[in-house]
Amino acid sequence: MAEKAEKRSDARTAKDYELTLPEVLPKAQRHALGLRIGQWIADHRRAAVDICWHDRRPGSGTKNYHIHILSTTREIHKTESGSFYLGKKCAQEMSDTARRNLGLGAARDDIKATRIALCDIIDEALETAGSDERMSALSYNERGINRISTIH
Repeated sequence: MAEKAEKRSDARTAKDYELTLPEVLPKAQRHALGLRIGQWIADHRRAAVDICWHDRRPGSGTKNYHIHILSTTREIHKTESGSFYLGKKCAQEMSDTARRNLGLGAARDDIKATRIALCDIIDEALETAGSDERMSALSYNERGINRISTIH
């Protein structure tokens, strides 16, 4: 469906989000957290999402709790008969010029706001679980940490 909605054969049809899930949360709570994050992304982008949970690095016993959320780049709509179709590009996928014409801020500001919102959702789950751990929406560089991010 996503490919058919695009005019160009090389158009981007999806956005991939990859988020670490806190190890201190039990599996059921990590799963519920993934669903909550996926729902937030779907609501924020007005898009369809697909969530995939990972808990071990392939070929090793190393814990690596994280999720991949694949989101359509176009808004999803439901017809009266119950079928779905993809409409216009999500606001987050529009150029800054198109966003300005709609009265929206720059895409980079939306990216920062999304990171903060997702960290807030994770922090709420951590607090509910009684953990003192917290996530940060800041990069290592912004926090003054001289380190390269790991690969999931």
